[in-house]
Amino acid sequence: MNFYRDREFFINRLYNYFELASASTYINNTTKQRVYLTGKLDKMRISIYLIFCFCFICVGSFYITYLPFIGKYGFIIGLIVFVISVALVLWKTYKLHKKLIPESTNVNIYERELPSKLRPAHVRFLMTDGLVDELSLASTLLDLVDRNYLKLEYNDEAKEKLKNDIFKNKDIVLSRTNKPLDSLFEYEKYLINWFLGYNDGVSITGEKLHNSLILDTTDDNQFPSGKMNFFSALVLMSFPLETYYNKVKRDKEMMKYVVFIFLGFVPYLFYIGEFLAIYGLGILFFANPSYTFNQEGVDLLSSYKKLKKYLEDFGQIENKNAQMVEIWDYYLTYSIVLEIKSVASKELEDFFGMGIFKGSHNTKKRYSSTKEDTIKIKEWNNIFEKERLKELEKYK
Repeated sequence: MNFYRDREFFINRLYNYFELASASTYINNTTKQRVYLTGKLDKMRISIYLIFCFCFICVGSFYITYLPFIGKYGFIIGLIVFVISVALVLWKTYKLHKKLIPESTNVNIYERELPSKLRPAHVRFLMTDGLVDELSLASTLLDLVDRNYLKLEYNDEAKEKLKNDIFKNKDIVLSRTNKPLDSLFEYEKYLINWFLGYNDGVSITGEKLHNSLILDTTDDNQFPSGKMNFFSALVLMSFPLETYYNKVKRDKEMMKYVVFIFLGFVPYLFYIGEFLAIYGLGILFFANPSYTFNQEGVDLLSSYKKLKKYLEDFGQIENKNAQMVEIWDYYLTYSIVLEIKSVASKELEDFFGMGIFKGSHNTKKRYSSTKEDTIKIKEWNNIFEKERLKELEKYK
């Protein structure tokens, strides 16, 4: 079995291994994937929840309006039931996170240095509850340039033209250095091979790389969206989950909440079914995390937020373009994943384009094994544990 080449199987098994399921999230007018480690709220999940709640209200209230003693007050009562249900969900979610997540012990106002050894893509993963996107790619690329695994080359004549949008320019060349790649994470090696593979594997112009990345594709197994999925899986593989998170034991009553949801579509249960459905769906959406931050994770998250505040207040990052990575090194690199608005972050978001997400959703599915797969899965798990241990050792 070729461990890394069977990419679809690798992605499916990886998410099964961590007992994670990814879901779509709508960010900056683009549908992306995240794994929702801690059940963090976002606009898409809240929107989906409210749409389903509206359906439940309509089902329950529509039939009860025909009762003579209810009449036109049916929808008003339904709205009251909705408010009570959502309030209970929010209360239970708050109590759960209050119980499971410790308070930060970080009392500093600012952080001036990097709080940890985490690479930029892993910081992005930590800050966003499991998101790997174009900012993860951009920061990894800049980090590899800063650490001299890649270099940006341009002549003096072209230098004057490279004030903005430098990565789209035909006069800039991204190329490999002679520095050995042994100490790099697998996702970093993969990114180098991915980007330079659009040309000769050694170097590529910014213009050609940009054009290759923005290709529109609907085939999940082809680039760039299929490669983005694999890159995301490799980032998760090398992320030290156990260091910053606690695994949450699944509530044995979770199946009960699934039943509650189905009861919401039974017309003649009226408000009882409506209440149970809204409450059950809310618990599954917001009070059912796979992982929660431990003390080290809470403190580290706080430290990166305070580094962001320091850079926003004193770093003048907003005026820096991506070309300045050679001068600003890790400050500029980490400003990308901390989402500090700057010329550099805008350049890189435009550079990677949204083609890396086209057709990429719905690719991370739970893998259901058959008897024929049992040996293969056991073999995969054994190899994966060894490979992941080698990845985690790179942080030491």
